Amino acid sequence: MIDRGWKFYPAVRMAAAFAAGIIVARYLAPSQAQLLLLIYCSLGWFLVGLRTRLGTAVPLHAALLLAGALIAMQRTGSSTEGVDGAAVRDAEVIGRVVGDPVFRSNRIELLIEPDSLLFRNSVAHPGGHLLLRLYDSTPFDPGLLPAYGDHVSIMGVASVPPEPLNPGEFAYGEYLRSRHIDLLFTAWRASSIHIFERDDLSAIERLVLAVRRAARDFGARYVGAAEGGIMRALLLGEREDIDPETREAFTRTGTVHVLAVSGFNVGLIALALFVVVSWMPNRWAQLLAFAPLLGLYVLVAGAEASLLRAAVMAIAFMLARVTSRISRPLNTLGVAALVILCFSPAQLFDIGFQLSFASVAGILMLYTPMERLLRERFGWVRRHAALRWTAQMLLLSFSAQLFTLPFVLFHFGYVSLISLAINLPVVPLTSMALGAGVAGSIAQTFSPLAASWFGGAAYAALAVAEWLVASGAALSLAGVEPGTLGIGGALLIAAGVLYLALARRPAQAAARAISFGILLAVVLLAERLTDPLRRNSPELYLLGSRDGVVAATAIDDTVTVFWRGGSRDSSFACAAGEALRRRLSAGWLRALRLDSADAARGEILLINDAPREYLLASLPVILSATAQRKLSVVRAFGERYLLVPLKGEPERALALAYDGEWREVAW
Repeated sequence: MIDRGWKFYPAVRMAAAFAAGIIVARYLAPSQAQLLLLIYCSLGWFLVGLRTRLGTAVPLHAALLLAGALIAMQRTGSSTEGVDGAAVRDAEVIGRVVGDPVFRSNRIELLIEPDSLLFRNSVAHPGGHLLLRLYDSTPFDPGLLPAYGDHVSIMGVASVPPEPLNPGEFAYGEYLRSRHIDLLFTAWRASSIHIFERDDLSAIERLVLAVRRAARDFGARYVGAAEGGIMRALLLGEREDIDPETREAFTRTGTVHVLAVSGFNVGLIALALFVVVSWMPNRWAQLLAFAPLLGLYVLVAGAEASLLRAAVMAIAFMLARVTSRISRPLNTLGVAALVILCFSPAQLFDIGFQLSFASVAGILMLYTPMERLLRERFGWVRRHAALRWTAQMLLLSFSAQLFTLPFVLFHFGYVSLISLAINLPVVPLTSMALGAGVAGSIAQTFSPLAASWFGGAAYAALAVAEWLVASGAALSLAGVEPGTLGIGGALLIAAGVLYLALARRPAQAAARAISFGILLAVVLLAERLTDPLRRNSPELYLLGSRDGVVAATAIDDTVTVFWRGGSRDSSFACAAGEALRRRLSAGWLRALRLDSADAARGEILLINDAPREYLLASLPVILSATAQRKLSVVRAFGERYLLVPLKGEPERALALAYDGEWREVAW
């Protein structure tokens, strides 16, 4: 039952106030002295309110807001003095490896807990973790890489995680900080890594590492093929073995959530643990056995926001059961948000955190009244088990997706039209595969035959799920791309979703649903009409990267990105181009390296070999790889061309339109 009075949900109100404080710290950046002064004033108001009729609710929530801002400023402040946005070369980090190597397409990543950072004759002690990125094109034995628990010394380049240079670009630095990674460290040779102590692991770390490796081995040995990579994603949230085409298919069909270790996984594990511990006669003993085992699974699975949220909710439920208190799931969700944000305020801006909490809030606020209406008004559905289960699954998926709609439009600008239908078979199939994966990972230690059976069952379930997803993604109407929303439009849509969810009667819900549909259409149309990029039709975009300028053209519903062959991370070109394509609602994206044969086929013309300069066939533009060049209009071949330097450090992205003369368009 959902009580509409918010007095029943103090944790929700407290979490909202705390989150508002984190937003204040991010966008207003008050000083810590001001925040402390205001907190003292709020506490004084609270104490006065206890003795008078002034009330205590306002000062209490104000103090929580200010405390959220203060904690956010303390946690997000740089813990490494002297290391700014510029790269610090010839630095040395000494620390302990706290994760297995992750093999990317063009690099190897290691997570390190640093003891000290030496640079410029100075020593710093970073507070968070450090992400090592190793780019080594020379052949070497991957078995010689440091392992979890090794103490290492590494020479390379240290830098603070970068901020986005372009509108719509993925906030990589923010993503790292939400995972307590304060620094990036780049090494170019494996020989620059020196291991001086091995295998320094605690008992818990050894157990976690053994479980993670058992899960990886099960996926590789007993599931195999592409389904083995999906199995690894289900068990551990590691998607490195899933090819980009498969990931894109899951994204287009709105089923990408099954590739992440989510709260649903924790729910299954929590239910199994509850059954196991329920035989204990003492409820406190049940809680003391339940919480550590569930915490161990969260550590094994990577401690993502969705996992922490589900774990906190499950433990809070057990605590309420032990103390014979009424457990309100929505209030428990507020407790989980408050706990996570207290320890990691940056999680508030993480996409995973937003989608996880929004989807659960939608299920708790919207699914229950809709399911009750189904039981009361449609008795023939209730009497048939298959129809009842199908209707409940559709309502569950709809509730979650409606509440995540503002965040999906804000971050991705894409909405799947077949998500409700495709999730209906895919979620049970992947759930069966997950259960088989957990059982098989355990069984392989004592019975290879049982592990083979579980592996075959997991393979069959995942193969069918993958086929369904690929078939759905191939449909021309799999989804629509209205384009990404601004923060104002996303807030309006979020307010409309809450307005709809708080309807009390069916007639009121129907009227609000119509109003919400009108609001959604108006917001999307307003975003399109007011977006300067769509209104002024720019054709050339100059995007910033850490290696210089990346040029992109937008012509005839196609975004084409041109990048230099010397780029250290060519994936940036694709990522920046995809963000631009979604912003413009273009249908196609191409990424062409300037020195490639594909680009030379009518796309560009090499007009100068030293330094290398290229002429675009579609626009009067010359792309120059000369460091001394500046953005300007030059005369060549009897015509006027825009000269674009590809080297240098761009301060901001530019959008340029051409109508006989080049002009800048507000981004």
